[in-house]
Amino acid sequence: MVAWMKKYAEKFPNITNLYSVGKSVQGRDLWVLIISDNPKEHELLEPEFKYVGNMHGNEVVGREALLYLIAILCENYGSNQYFTKMVDETRIHIMPSMNPDGYEMDKPGDRIGYTGRGNANNVDLNRNFPARYPEHKDLSGGTSPEPETQAVMQWILSYPFILSANLHGGSLVANYPYDDSDSGKDGIYTPSLDDKLFVQLAYQYARAHSNMWKTGRRCGLSDYGDSFLHGITNGAGWYHLAGGMQDWQYVHSNSMEITIEMGCFKFPNDDMQIRLWDEHKFSVLAFMEMVHKGVKGIVSDADGLPMANAVVSIVSGGQGKNITTTDKGEYWRILTPGKYKMRVTHENHMPYEFDVEIDEKEAKVVNVTMKDEPCDAEDNIEEKIYIRGKGPIGFALLGVDDMSKDLLTRIANITCPVVDTTVKDLMLRSRLYIIPEYSQVEHLPYLRTMSIDTVLIFGSGPPHSIIFNAMDSTPTLFNSNKFDESLKKAFLGDSSTPNCINRLHDQQVSSMVNAMGVPNRFQLGVAIGCIQNDSQRAEAALTGILESLLNVIKKDVVHEYSVVPSSNPGDHFTPDQVIMSTSAGLDRIEPDATCQIRQLEIGNMKVYTMGAHKGPHTLIMAIEMKTEAMVYNIGSMLCRPTTGDATLVSKIISGSTIVLLPDIPHSQINCHDYGTISPFHPVIDQVLKAIPEIDMVILMAAGGVKVRYIDAASGPEKTNNKPATGNSFMPMAKGEVGKGSSAELLANTYIENHKVMKENKLDVCGNEHMERPVIASFQWSEHTWRAPDALLVQTACCYEQRGVGYLFEENKKSILAVLEKRLQGVSGIVMDVNGNKMPNINITIYPDGDPKNPENSKNFTQTTRNSGFFHFCLKPGAYFLDVSANGFISQSIRINIKNSTSLTKEFVLHRPFQLTPGKIAAASIMALLMLGIVLYCVFNSIEDFSWRKSTDGFERLPLKDEDFDDDSEEDVLDFRMLKR
Repeated sequence: MVAWMKKYAEKFPNITNLYSVGKSVQGRDLWVLIISDNPKEHELLEPEFKYVGNMHGNEVVGREALLYLIAILCENYGSNQYFTKMVDETRIHIMPSMNPDGYEMDKPGDRIGYTGRGNANNVDLNRNFPARYPEHKDLSGGTSPEPETQAVMQWILSYPFILSANLHGGSLVANYPYDDSDSGKDGIYTPSLDDKLFVQLAYQYARAHSNMWKTGRRCGLSDYGDSFLHGITNGAGWYHLAGGMQDWQYVHSNSMEITIEMGCFKFPNDDMQIRLWDEHKFSVLAFMEMVHKGVKGIVSDADGLPMANAVVSIVSGGQGKNITTTDKGEYWRILTPGKYKMRVTHENHMPYEFDVEIDEKEAKVVNVTMKDEPCDAEDNIEEKIYIRGKGPIGFALLGVDDMSKDLLTRIANITCPVVDTTVKDLMLRSRLYIIPEYSQVEHLPYLRTMSIDTVLIFGSGPPHSIIFNAMDSTPTLFNSNKFDESLKKAFLGDSSTPNCINRLHDQQVSSMVNAMGVPNRFQLGVAIGCIQNDSQRAEAALTGILESLLNVIKKDVVHEYSVVPSSNPGDHFTPDQVIMSTSAGLDRIEPDATCQIRQLEIGNMKVYTMGAHKGPHTLIMAIEMKTEAMVYNIGSMLCRPTTGDATLVSKIISGSTIVLLPDIPHSQINCHDYGTISPFHPVIDQVLKAIPEIDMVILMAAGGVKVRYIDAASGPEKTNNKPATGNSFMPMAKGEVGKGSSAELLANTYIENHKVMKENKLDVCGNEHMERPVIASFQWSEHTWRAPDALLVQTACCYEQRGVGYLFEENKKSILAVLEKRLQGVSGIVMDVNGNKMPNINITIYPDGDPKNPENSKNFTQTTRNSGFFHFCLKPGAYFLDVSANGFISQSIRINIKNSTSLTKEFVLHRPFQLTPGKIAAASIMALLMLGIVLYCVFNSIEDFSWRKSTDGFERLPLKDEDFDDDSEEDVLDFRMLKR
């Protein structure tokens, strides 16, 4: 195989490029040959296609067919119009063998064996990918991705593949997603959103094959064989398979892949290969043609620049998964013929919709130019409040006289629309709330609702600054002398200071500032002179002011630099600098990381989600500057685990969803010992509205070495008949696993895995006058929102003379233990028959063997969230899960919970069937049709009965041939365990 590929790479260097995507367990290269007119570069809007063969080492028909395909594409280029066009307009990647180690273990003549099926570790690679339902995986798929799987996953995400086929052996059928059924049972048709498209893709291959398309039984299994309608099948409708490549690829990339079973003989003798190739050659070519169907184009912004990661979705005319644009703004959307309405979306841009009619011809080209969201969309014209920018740092710009009113009005106009690139960058980093004529009566209520970090009050007077609230609220990096020097240059140039009244020194302005009620925000007065500045000077001046403040506000982080020389960058840099000095920053994680990291913009916060995007959803957030770097490191660990952590991290990532919020608005600059976490409720609530599946929040802070937990379901805790407060904790002994609430269980899990907490019953940061237990309960304040369970983890004393680099290592084991324990339970989604998610549905769990009784203390009941999601943290054991809703048929299933294992279920609720005259008539017609079909089948089975003189189709495959042993055709085999 390698010699064959190298021969064609050397013989046709202008249209080929041979490369390896990685190595097998035994060190063999996973070779891929690109065939295209420009093989070493991606051409704009040229689709990328791939074939993968020999995933099971003993299934070699696909491997040999792909070598033949390489030959005909290369040998006919330039002389055959069809092949030349295919190579010129497509970038074709061919991997003949994904499992070269397994291939070497078997030999020709193996028809139904297992030898070489797995890789060198005897792992089935087509069950080794991260599964949709991890609990459905069997032992043959291993516990973590094998080297071959990891290499192929990275390969798939490194190229903009559009269409693919995975070539297997063991039957004769074209199989399409999903392979894994929601219940994990065989024979349950489990469609993807692109089911209609996949049927067309599968039939495109089957119909071009001489026999595959015919309805009939396969592989000589007589009456017990697998029968496929038109030679295609839904994977789970045949038998369920968890951890397959086509399911993973459909969920995690733009590519559409089907699996081809190329024949009943897995490792044919050499003299059989030519005939098998003849049967498949038109199919492999016909399937490749589908990469040129549908619609494609380039998405650009208003300046004509390509827009990466724009989302292209189907609005009407059909359904299908969303796809994203490449770095060059390209998109390809394969569609079945019909009329569609498509939508393109991208953050900070107006959605764009277009209509397209798809036919059997080549893909339509529809380029899209996205318009920016109107820069004044959020303005309150009546109140004369102007909002500009989308950045994370908020500034309130207030004018108190005519000079400042004129300046801020012009600034509002200059920043909408933005022309200057410097100002445009500034708007990406900051968010401005501009009030040119500030009125305490009109604007104070609004001001208090703004998410602001700094209040800037502008007024006339000799250029200088006034800090209205010194001490803790002033950024320590702010240098007022240098700032004032810049103001003089910005507003006066070379002129001398004019003799004018300083409005900022008025008692009225001071009273106005005090009345704002934002003591924890930096409040700075800026005198702007008494000479009218032109627009250009005003723009430059304000840009300079905001630039200088942006450089100090978020860099005002923990300055507990290490007093002992350390090699850990985290001990010498602030968290903001750590991100640039190490690989901890989430924005530096490669997009092809197996943790499937995604970035969301929620308000002015950047939130990162990673994992399976199902199962238990855990929010981890830093509420102090000191712990921001640690949360970044948690994300880095989950996406790039060390060798020792890889297995556990893979288990967590494949079974749950982690949401990281490293930097919150108004993050605590100083260390605190928290008596409550209720002040963080607005931030948490904002995230929960965007991701309602979150049911556990972990807040990382300093101010002690201890854990506080909130059991949201238990309500306010009481101590001595008084509400629990910051000084009224409820200490407890460390209970055994499974006792107490799930929040309490997780708190104990954290402590048991933390060296310092485990060895001490009291907080080591306390003293004899202020003793604090290592574990205690908190409660949310009175609330109307759907509060989650929560842990407040305090990781360090306020007075420690160390930096922050050590925090992650001290807490890593505990964090992983809690995330693993979170897997232990069941989660799922409830929807109606139309696919609509159903909130407020009652879910009840009770142990197997206990009668269902509302009075039973062992019953647990909760209602689904707005997204229809639910999650229970449960002890290992057997349970019954009941789903009930008014007007719907209740459902009940038995589940088995294993230690640290996540179980995911999906429920579709149906309304009770009610007979109506229309339904009775429809049922009667259906009964007559079924009777007719039965009679037809009975007559057709009679030996001498025939509706016509000849029939099409076949009874078994392969057809009788001297290469096959007749005796083996009579064997009854269980091919369900041998396929794919």
